[in-house]
Amino acid sequence: MHVSTIDWFVGGLALIATGLLLDSRERVAVGALVSAQLLYAAVCNAWATRFRHPGWVLMATAIILVLSTMIAV
Repeated sequence: MHVSTIDWFVGGLALIATGLLLDSRERVAVGALVSAQLLYAAVCNAWATRFRHPGWVLMATAIILVLSTMIAV
């Protein structure tokens, strides 16, 4: 039930650490991995709740934001 919570937490920590410690190439790689992780969680959330819970929308928004910052780098 709390897979999405773990995804948010671990992904957020990875993005913060990447922004502080790594170069732009590594930022893109970590951003892609976090986006893939969030995509998996969003699809599972949407499927499990039959699109009735807003969690998948929030994760999809986070994916868009992560990918847009990757393009800006």
